[in-house]
Amino acid sequence: MAPRGPDATGSRQPAVAPASDPLTFPSVARLELDQLLEQLVERAQEVMRTQDRMHGLLRALQSIVSDLDLTSLLQRIVDEARTLVGAQYAALGVVGQDRTLVEFVHSGMDAQTVETIGSLPTGRGILGQLISDPQPLRLSRLAGHASSVGFPEGHPPMTSFLGVPVRVGGHVFGNLYLTEKVGGSEFTAEDEELAQSLAAAAAAAINNARLFEGVSRREQWLQASRTITNALLGTLDRTEALQLVARSVRSSAGADFAAVVVPEADGELRIAAADGLEGELMVGRPVPADGSATGTALLSGEPVVLEDLRSATGLAGPIRALGIGPLAAIPLSTGEGVLGVLTVGHLPGSRRFTSEDVALVSDFASQAALVLTVAANQAAARENEMAEERAQIARDLHDHAIQGIFAVGLGLNGMATRATPEEAARLMELVGRLDDSIKAIRNSIFTLQVRHDTPPSLRSLLTLVVMQSGSTLGFTPRLQTSGPVDTVVPAEVGRDLEAVLREALSNVARHAQASHVAVTVTAGRDVVLEVRDDGRGIGTPDRSSGLANMRARAEAHGGTCEVGPGPGSGTLVRWTVPLVRG
Repeated sequence: MAPRGPDATGSRQPAVAPASDPLTFPSVARLELDQLLEQLVERAQEVMRTQDRMHGLLRALQSIVSDLDLTSLLQRIVDEARTLVGAQYAALGVVGQDRTLVEFVHSGMDAQTVETIGSLPTGRGILGQLISDPQPLRLSRLAGHASSVGFPEGHPPMTSFLGVPVRVGGHVFGNLYLTEKVGGSEFTAEDEELAQSLAAAAAAAINNARLFEGVSRREQWLQASRTITNALLGTLDRTEALQLVARSVRSSAGADFAAVVVPEADGELRIAAADGLEGELMVGRPVPADGSATGTALLSGEPVVLEDLRSATGLAGPIRALGIGPLAAIPLSTGEGVLGVLTVGHLPGSRRFTSEDVALVSDFASQAALVLTVAANQAAARENEMAEERAQIARDLHDHAIQGIFAVGLGLNGMATRATPEEAARLMELVGRLDDSIKAIRNSIFTLQVRHDTPPSLRSLLTLVVMQSGSTLGFTPRLQTSGPVDTVVPAEVGRDLEAVLREALSNVARHAQASHVAVTVTAGRDVVLEVRDDGRGIGTPDRSSGLANMRARAEAHGGTCEVGPGPGSGTLVRWTVPLVRG
């Protein structure tokens, strides 16, 4: 046999493999191979599912980390969690300082179902279990857990459950709840791991959003304070000022309704300004001092916070008729007392007021109260200046115009004695007209600047009493008021205060022989009237009935009346009535 080698042309021929038998396996080996192939396919499918869920987790993380608005971020977290884990329903409950849920953001329920259920959860049952023990909780059957308390009427049925805490800065911010695994099965350990991973990323995003929101809110409140300060120290009247306060606090708090409730001269509480929810229709409505959150805040001087005004017992008032849910009533307090109450409310289903919310509104209320007091004092100073100006006009009219007219009248009287009867009759007619002119001038002086289209304020009434006393004293006393005289003094106290001032000035005119009288009225926790003169001191006993009357008027309101020597000389009358009892 010739050896292999190149053919005649010099090229090498390819080697030809010998024919072989078909590949065969024993029956047992074939079975093992099929099982291995099935396992390989299952593992490949599991890897693909894991990759899909990891992609879903990455997509969810990318969605939430870019959102700095806390409200929309919380909603986005529950939406992404529901999709990622494959749950029919999802929610995130924010835990407050009192270990209850102050906010509950949900996903998966339609609006009709939410309305049927009514009030949102506060942290009872299974939800409370995660608040008291913030550890992951996975249940195949909710009703079988010892903490289960059932569902309210209209609530959709739920069986499977998965809950994980959301920790922000080392503290539990809230809990992520997932119910009803899609497909009817129960949540798996992998679902729990995904939910925990999402909760960890959500915590970082929530922390960033809270920091951003905190800075933004504080800046918004500071801007609101600057706005009302500039406006109230300008030319706004009281009504416009209070309306600006209501509008500013509603905008800054993100509330649905805000109102300023103040005590009026008649002793009743009334809504002086309102914004939101057709608030203009509420202005002027009375608010009961007893049986209302507003009245409680006014009388106590402390904030009153309600989770839901609709379900609060023993409370009444027109604000409740608006269907308000979460509500905060913050007193407008100054060192001199409480000017009124700032009431802020959300519609049902909105977030409850936290301690931080109350602190921000309280800071704003304190600033607003201070500015309102300054504005009121400036208005009082302007009114005092007007009173001084009116007094000067009155003196000029009395010393010049009236005396001149009176001199003309005397001259005409003298001429009438030397005239014929017809001329005398004509002259006396002219004298009568001059007397009428003098009376008209005096009436004009006494009623100067007193408005008749609205009930006069207490300050206006006191100013009128002081001006009227000028005709008997021979000079006009100096009047100075401070504090919210027109708002915190009840009507019956104001009437007695006016009467006491009139009596005190009458005593000075009859007995003191004074050349100067100073009247001061201060309103704070008490209303204090002081009348000082530079006369000859306390008069004779025949004045005792008038002094007894002044004391009786004070004691009728739990107050006192003291009469004694003034500083240096003269007499000092001090009449005091408490405005805040207890």
